[in-house]
Amino acid sequence: MHAPEAALLLAAARPDGGRAGMRAVLAAGPDWGVLLQAALDHGVAALLCRLLLAEADLLPPEIAAAAESFLLQSHDDAMEAAHQLSVLVAALAAAGVPAVPFKGPALAQQAYGGTQWRRSRDLDLLIAEHDAAPALRVLSGLGYRAPPYGLRARHMQAYYRYNGQEILFAAGRLPVEPHWALAPRTLAAPLDTAGMLARAGALTLGGARMPALAIEDALLVTCFHGSKELWPRLIWIADVGGLLHRHPDLDAQAVLARATAAGVRRMLLLGIALAADLLAAPCPPPFAEAIAADPACRRMAEHMAARLLEGGGDAPSVFALSGTRLAMRERLSDRLRYVLRTLTTARRQHYQAIDLPDRLDFLYPLVRLGHDYLALPLWHAITRKRQDAAHD
Repeated sequence: MHAPEAALLLAAARPDGGRAGMRAVLAAGPDWGVLLQAALDHGVAALLCRLLLAEADLLPPEIAAAAESFLLQSHDDAMEAAHQLSVLVAALAAAGVPAVPFKGPALAQQAYGGTQWRRSRDLDLLIAEHDAAPALRVLSGLGYRAPPYGLRARHMQAYYRYNGQEILFAAGRLPVEPHWALAPRTLAAPLDTAGMLARAGALTLGGARMPALAIEDALLVTCFHGSKELWPRLIWIADVGGLLHRHPDLDAQAVLARATAAGVRRMLLLGIALAADLLAAPCPPPFAEAIAADPACRRMAEHMAARLLEGGGDAPSVFALSGTRLAMRERLSDRLRYVLRTLTTARRQHYQAIDLPDRLDFLYPLVRLGHDYLALPLWHAITRKRQDAAHD
C-alpha cells in the first residue's frame, strides 16, 4: 500500500479524529479502489467514511455518495445487531444464565461512543463455564444451531473443554458465540472470567440496557484478543486506542495486575504500544513505564507496526505452534504449557478421524502427534509429488 492510502487509513483509526494534514493527502488524489478495499479488509470502513465526509468538499461526488450510503447501512446493521443481542441477553437472563456481551456492539459503544462505527461479524457472549450447557439449550430454543460435528457426548465434552466456546447459526441473523473461556486451553492463558462477570457494569445499546465488561476488563480482553490473533487488522488496534482515549480514568494498575496474574502482561502491553505508536493513542504512565521496561514488547510492536499494512497474509492458527505467540509470553512456565498443550491436545478433527473407546481416551495425545506431525506431512508430500508428476 502506498503512503497516501496508508496515511488515510491510520488517520481514520486515530481516536482523536485524525483530520490534521488530511486535506493535503486527499487533494493529492489517493487510489480510491486500493483505499476502500483496505478499509474493508481492516474493518475501519465506517471510521474512514466518517473522516472522508468531514472533508467532503475534496471528495469525488461518487465517493462522497458511497461514504454516506455506507454509514447509513452501518447504522441500520448496528441497530439490528443491538436488537439481536438484547433478545439473546434477555432470554438467557430469564433462564437464570447471566451473559455479558463483549467485542462487537458492546466494544463499539465503549471505544467509539456508537455501535455504527464498528461492524459486527458475530455476537460474543461471556458466560460462566457451569452455565455452558443451559446457555446452549436456551440458544437452541431461539433457533440457533451448532454445526453437525458428529461427535459422541464424551468427545463433545472434551471439545468444549479445550475450545472454551461454541459458534451457533440461525438464518438471517448474526452468528452467536457463547464463551466460557477467552482462549483455547492450548494457549495456556487462564484469564479470570469469573472476576470479569462479577465486575461487569452496564451500557445502553440500541435503546436496551444490558451488561458490559468493566472498562479495565474490556481493555485487557481487547489487547489479549488482538495479540492472540497476531494483530493483522487495524480495527483491533483502533479499539484499543478508542478505549484509552474515551476512558482516561481507567485503573491502569488494576489492568496490569490482572494481566500479570494471567501471564498475559506482554500481550496487554503489545496492544497498548501499537495503539500509541500507530494512532497516537494516550498511554497512561503505568503502561508507558511497563512497555519501556520490556524490550521484547517494544521490538514486537515495531515489527508488527511495520508489517500491518503490507498484507502479510493469514496468521497461523491459534491451535498451531507459533514462535511469535511463544515470545509474547513473559513466563517460562506459560511458554512450556503452551508448547506441551498445543502439541498434545486432541482436537475435534482427531476425535472425528479415530473414534477410540472411552477406556482408550488417554491415547488421543498420540493420535494428535501421529495425525499432525506424521500422517498429514506424509499426505501433503505424496499429493505434491503426484501434482508435480501430472505437470511433467
